[in-house]
Amino acid sequence: MSEIYSLGRLPLQNREYKEDYYLSPNWCNKNRLRGISALMRSYNDENWIGPVIQSILPFFDEIVVVFTRGSDRTEKILKNFKSKKIKILDYPFKLKKEKDRCFNSVYDVTYLTNYGLSKTICSHVSPWDSDMVLIPRFSSEAFHDFILSKNVVRASGYNVVTSDFKYASKQEPTQYPSIRFLKASSVV
Repeated sequence: MSEIYSLGRLPLQNREYKEDYYLSPNWCNKNRLRGISALMRSYNDENWIGPVIQSILPFFDEIVVVFTRGSDRTEKILKNFKSKKIKILDYPFKLKKEKDRCFNSVYDVTYLTNYGLSKTICSHVSPWDSDMVLIPRFSSEAFHDFILSKNVVRASGYNVVTSDFKYASKQEPTQYPSIRFLKASSVV
């Protein structure tokens, strides 16, 4: 087995040598479009994916959704959005459970994430959960410009509604602050 090359923390090749899923070493170059990409991983998210996409579509310049096939209607819901901002990537590999994870494997959620990240084109990227609705007051041009002026922005996420969208969540609504927006060149 030859060496698996990496760029900073991102593996460029996978252990299985599936060349269509290699990551480009130039993905974070300085020639990226000025804007914000949302990177979303999705699996069996039919209850959330429509409202989530609807909430973030006006804010993000690009939305990359990497989904793994499940038994629900996630793919159909995604394809109903007719926006050129949305890039839907079908990830054909069955992900292994956390206890069976293997570094640089196409069967690992980390590689799936890096694969999706490598398909973004904007200067800033936000890992966006497929069940996280953007609160409308943050969908402003001023907040968009603020993010573009920074390398890293930490923000708290909110669990604002139940899965049926009828009631306020009984769970603790605030999550700990985590990196939600970052300049692509700061990843490496």
